[in-house]
Amino acid sequence: MSEHTIYKYNLEITDTQEIPLLDAGRIISAGIDPTGQMCVWAEVPLGSVAVPRGQGRTIRIIGTGNAAGDLSRLNFIDTVRVGSFMWHVYEA
Repeated sequence: MSEHTIYKYNLEITDTQEIPLLDAGRIISAGIDPTGQMCVWAEVPLGSVAVPRGQGRTIRIIGTGNAAGDLSRLNFIDTVRVGSFMWHVYEA
């Protein structure tokens, strides 16, 4: 059994972005941190190395009522409220 730690990755409210998370990391939730920043939290194996740009994980954020395209290949993470808007966070 390997040991893990939980890391927070800040998100921008934009259609698609990359977070520097290894494949071995497991995203466990999305939400707003105490500073008001939208984030995802992930379990990451201890001793993991930094992820080079372009080799991280892709996150999609879709607003309620916005065109979403084909969601069948995405993994739903969570729905996050920011003010009066609801944002649906997926991993591509």
